[in-house]
Amino acid sequence: MLNDRVGMNVHLGGDLLDWVVNAGCTIIRGDFNWWMMEPRRGQFNYEQTDRLVEAARARHLQIYATLAYSPDWANGGHPKNTPPVSAEYWYEFVNAVVTRYQADVTYWGMWNEPNFKSFWTGSPEQYVNTILEVGAKAVKDANPALCVCGPDLAMERDWVTWLRKILKTGGQYLDIVTQHCYDDDPDVIMRHLGGTHPRFLHWLDFVSVRELMVSAGLGPRPLWPTETGWSTARMTQEDQAQAFARFHRSGARG
Repeated sequence: MLNDRVGMNVHLGGDLLDWVVNAGCTIIRGDFNWWMMEPRRGQFNYEQTDRLVEAARARHLQIYATLAYSPDWANGGHPKNTPPVSAEYWYEFVNAVVTRYQADVTYWGMWNEPNFKSFWTGSPEQYVNTILEVGAKAVKDANPALCVCGPDLAMERDWVTWLRKILKTGGQYLDIVTQHCYDDDPDVIMRHLGGTHPRFLHWLDFVSVRELMVSAGLGPRPLWPTETGWSTARMTQEDQAQAFARFHRSGARG
């Protein structure tokens, strides 16, 4: 997350938050997993998310909550990457969770990397109709001031086709467009996202997220990279720090 917001993915790791603060981050991304939070319809378990929210509040950290992964009762007994059999189930879950945490969580992500079969077995159309549109309504019904975010695509595996379809048919439901992008070169990540600094302009061999947003009439909407990073298998910690600094400077300029 760029400019005035630098964030870290912590999943449900509330014990990491002191490290987050010491690193200068102001926002965390956490997993609000449907299958864990509503193991039976209408019966909620908020233990882990309560703990994360309380820990973040104590440290004055904002939260980006990723809502995803269906319980077996909602998807016909299939794995949690399967779409729910009824959009009503998704609405009820999202609305209940957002209502509970609306004082502490402003940013609500609609699923995680739906263009990967390991996370979502449905089509882009199912994602828009069942998850994005219905989830956005559930969020806004709870509190119109909250932000709907997505689609958090992995920028691999036909991501351009997926994003073009999602923005064209469901972009109106997104307050913030979010993407995941990885590359050893921070400048390549920024070009994929849509940096406008002059040094990017000669790279015309691939489309950027921002270009797709402009084509869909969503050019002014905020764009957040909600996953990126560099592996210790290929870089030292010092090189990782330098890569992150370059990436953040590129975003602040472009």
